[in-house]
Amino acid sequence: MATRKIRIRGYNHAVNSAATITFDGVEVFSGALTAEAIDESDVWSTDTTNPVAIFEFEYNNADDTQETEHSLRIAVTAGQIRVGNIWIEATRDA
Repeated sequence: MATRKIRIRGYNHAVNSAATITFDGVEVFSGALTAEAIDESDVWSTDTTNPVAIFEFEYNNADDTQETEHSLRIAVTAGQIRVGNIWIEATRDA
């Protein structure tokens, strides 16, 4: 068994953005985003705006010997966000 850190990167486009995240049917995040809000046009007009970690949670992987599928649900409850890459911290044998 190993603990994996899951990081969802993207952009927060409103100061009041909030969301609820469920992973395999279990709520892992609910509330306001702490990532700085940036104007949506800044993402498209410059090459200097990089996605940031807007959600991060841990998952306990019971069996590293098998590949498994998981469900992820992101419900934006206020504001506006743009979700991009999902990063999973794992060793090369995971």
